[in-house]
Order: sequence, then structure tokens, then C-alpha cells
Amino acid sequence: MSTLKDTGAYEYTKKVANTNHFIATRWLFMAEDVYQSIPEKWRNILDECCVEAGKWEQENAENDEAP
Repeated sequence: MSTLKDTGAYEYTKKVANTNHFIATRWLFMAEDVYQSIPEKWRNILDECCVEAGKWEQENAENDEAP
């Protein structure tokens, strides 16, 4: 439900089927060549932060949905 709210889809969506199959919608995308151009020290930090963010997302996705 938060995805509908955050994207403004509620403005044109009349009905919603709550199937709970599309929970996590926060993603980080980066082209491989861009990722490889980052110095290894910073890539390692980025990797650790992404893992931590992913764990947080999994733990909090359920709380992010509207009641």
C-alpha cells in the first residue's frame, strides 16, 4: 500500500488486490562498469551498507504497509 501512496498511484487506482506478493520495492541499481570503477575500499563499504540496508528492509517491510 505504501507503494501506491508514495508513487501517487492512488490518484488513478480505483481498486487494489492485497496479495502481499510485492513487498520490498527499494532497490539499488548500478552499471557494472561504474561499480568496478569505484576503488575497492569504497566498494567494500558500499557492499556492507547495501547488505545492512537489505536486512533492515526485510525486517521493516511489513511495518511499512498500510493497516
